Amino acid sequence: MIHVGIDLHSRNMTLAAVNDNGELLPERKITNSAVLLEQFFADLPRPVQAVVECTSFWFWLADWCSGHDIPCV
Repeated sequence: MIHVGIDLHSRNMTLAAVNDNGELLPERKITNSAVLLEQFFADLPRPVQAVVECTSFWFWLADWCSGHDIPCV
């Protein structure tokens, strides 16, 4: 399982992926864009899940994850 931690802000996000062995995989800071998010997740092996730290801007990201069959907590 790949775990993607997402630090979500109003205009950008930082994504960091780790595997079950604790090895750090890609880490990126991107603008809040569904296209850039899809590119990041496309490079990761499956299965994958997202863990999001945010305040009030998380609804669109949860919807995006749901539409791409990525569990999101």
